[in-house]
Amino acid sequence: MPSDFMNTIVIHQFHSPAGELLLGDFDGYVVLCDWTADRQRGRADRRVQGALGATFETGDTPLLRRLREELDEYFAGRRCTFDLPVRYTGTPFEARVISRKKAKSCCFEDGSGLRRHSRILDVRPG
Repeated sequence: MPSDFMNTIVIHQFHSPAGELLLGDFDGYVVLCDWTADRQRGRADRRVQGALGATFETGDTPLLRRLREELDEYFAGRRCTFDLPVRYTGTPFEARVISRKKAKSCCFEDGSGLRRHSRILDVRPG
């Protein structure tokens, strides 16, 4: 368990059916949920750490456990939205774009009884 949560992003790898994800918790907020195989992984990691003035430490937290549960439910077709606090990091431009967009995750039946997921971005100013 990390010794100093205020300067630590607690990270945990998650094995999803779609590939390996890196999850991060900073001060009770999800700050990282990204593919480990991303070619820009190192750059993205440095950006998140720099924006938060924190370093990575492998571990686990109640928030990361809940995130894994919600991801398991999502990939099993039992969840369409996520109910966890998220803190976005990025450039000022990215922050403006995120604040103006509303992301929605939608579920629908495909006729076979399985729930399918799609992601919709509402680009109207919010």
